[in-house]
Amino acid sequence: MWCVSQASKRRGAWPRLDVWVISELPSLTRLPDAIGRMTVLRTLEIHGLPLLSALPESIGQLYQLTTLQLLFLPRIARLPASVGLLAALTTLTIDMCTALTALPSSLGSLATLTKLEIARCPELTEIPASLGLLVALTTLIIKYCPAVRALPCSLGRLQALEMFYVGCTSLTSIPDTVGQMSALKILTVRACGITTLPDTVGDLAALRRLSVTWCMDLATLPVSIRELTLESMHVQDCWSLREWREYAPAVGCMILVLSARRLREPHMSDEVWMLLASSPCRHTPCHTFDDGYI
Repeated sequence: MWCVSQASKRRGAWPRLDVWVISELPSLTRLPDAIGRMTVLRTLEIHGLPLLSALPESIGQLYQLTTLQLLFLPRIARLPASVGLLAALTTLTIDMCTALTALPSSLGSLATLTKLEIARCPELTEIPASLGLLVALTTLIIKYCPAVRALPCSLGRLQALEMFYVGCTSLTSIPDTVGQMSALKILTVRACGITTLPDTVGDLAALRRLSVTWCMDLATLPVSIRELTLESMHVQDCWSLREWREYAPAVGCMILVLSARRLREPHMSDEVWMLLASSPCRHTPCHTFDDGYI
């Protein structure tokens, strides 16, 4: 951690830093309110502070901040509403904040935010509807948040969104409004409790990669996905899925099915088998898929 002398604090002379990383301080219990004086700060990373229970409201005064990372802060139950005042913020990561129960609705005011990642927050129960106001958002990742049972319909307003990854075990449905994400190119659904995808997925004209993995209750896929111009469709470890042909895009899509035992035909291997859509198509190795999004 970068430290400020007591004398400089008394003079109000906080340094002009671009990047500040506060990490691995097991006895630190609070951050100074004067953090808001670091007006030229662009990147703030706070991680590995097991006793920190709150962030100062003054964090909202960091008007030039573009990147905020909050990692392994197990006592933070809420974020200050002033986070919504970070007018220049483009990237927000909230990961392993295991006591976090709610996100402030003020996040919807982050008009310049392009990437939002929320991960490994087991006490988080709700995604605020205000996220639908993030007009510049291109990447949204919500994963390993097992208490999240629903997504707000307002996410359909994310007209700039290109990549959407959702992986929450208690999530039983994807809102129909996902079909309104007109710029969406990559949709990944992993380890959710869904039984199907909404028919409106077929309205995603820009979609190129569809991945549905570890959704044990998934029984069907919408026939509407046949109308998509997909480059790849990846289905893995969806044990309840019994049929694939009626869902397969007709031309030019590589379809990868892994460990789908109920789909296995007698002459197929138990371990891995690949199904390719009709010509023109090409065999594409498994490693083509980006492991970070599968």
